Amino acid sequence: MGVMGASIFVSDGDDGASSVTPPGWNPIDMEWWCPGEYECYPHERGSSKCGEVLLRNTTSGDTCVWPVGQDNQDGPCTWLYLGDFYQPADIFKAIKDQNPNCNMDLSYDGDYGVHMYSECTCDKISMTHEDVVSEAYKADSTDSSKRMFWADFPTSSAYVTSVGATQFIASSDGSFKEVVASIKTGAIITTGGGFSSINDAPAWQKSQLNSWNNFATNKPPSGLYDITKRGYPDVTMNGHNYQVAYSKGKNGACPCDIGGVDGTSASSPAFAGMVSLLNGHLLSNGQKQLGFVNPLLYKMYAERPAAFNDVTEGDNKCSRNYCFEYGYEAWTGWDPVTGLGIPNYKEMLQYVMNNL
Repeated sequence: MGVMGASIFVSDGDDGASSVTPPGWNPIDMEWWCPGEYECYPHERGSSKCGEVLLRNTTSGDTCVWPVGQDNQDGPCTWLYLGDFYQPADIFKAIKDQNPNCNMDLSYDGDYGVHMYSECTCDKISMTHEDVVSEAYKADSTDSSKRMFWADFPTSSAYVTSVGATQFIASSDGSFKEVVASIKTGAIITTGGGFSSINDAPAWQKSQLNSWNNFATNKPPSGLYDITKRGYPDVTMNGHNYQVAYSKGKNGACPCDIGGVDGTSASSPAFAGMVSLLNGHLLSNGQKQLGFVNPLLYKMYAERPAAFNDVTEGDNKCSRNYCFEYGYEAWTGWDPVTGLGIPNYKEMLQYVMNNL
């Protein structure tokens, strides 16, 4: 988060459209059933025929999509903490033991995400343990009670400037392109984005939201978002491989080393720093500094679109552990992944100096 004048700049989250603790209703994209090479080992990415099952408590009727729902400690999987179903390994052992021909395997990623490998399709896997049974999970994107996206707060507030994250990807000719930051493309995080479930779309944003909703051809099912609500982020900036110094000694003592970090918590203060430079030029010229910048950003986009470099490649369908079928994809103009795009400082400076 960054603060400058009357504006508050907030990162749009590092866990994609599903937000911090997805309950599991968003089905896993089986082409990315385990996104990183470390998690997939010794299996190849996309080789599993089933990455999740629906666990049902026949006594209470509660259901949980496992293993994704395991990450939501306050969600539909808490009922599983009964008897010897206390750990993911206990659940998996029961499933594996009752399906010996599926050559099932379990792995944990660096962020404690649980990934299930199977050589059987989900409809061929069954398990009964006391009053818990498993079955294939069939997602219904029209069922509003099964929320697949969760708006992050406070970045979904209409009173802050929401900032997403991109990353630079090297091309074979030696050039670089900027795409959405995602674990699919080697980032540690996946940028957030989406729509608030509480705050109405502010007047200064409605035109861009409606344009995306009317013309984008890569939107998720309409039942998964509310176009009348506040969309975020507003802008995006690089959030990958920021070089930082950290201590190699004990208790924070030297010597230090240099390493890379990722996050929208890096791109957000970077944009706040850019706005502070704009304010410095305004003050040096005897003008007032910028206040709440959101209305200005959207006005600037309409009047000087060159002030934003559009990002049209990538999506936020992943979290830090899983990649899902549903999410938002980058599109021409504003979209709920990269907002208005990447701020072009030179163009922005000319605009604010000549129009304020």
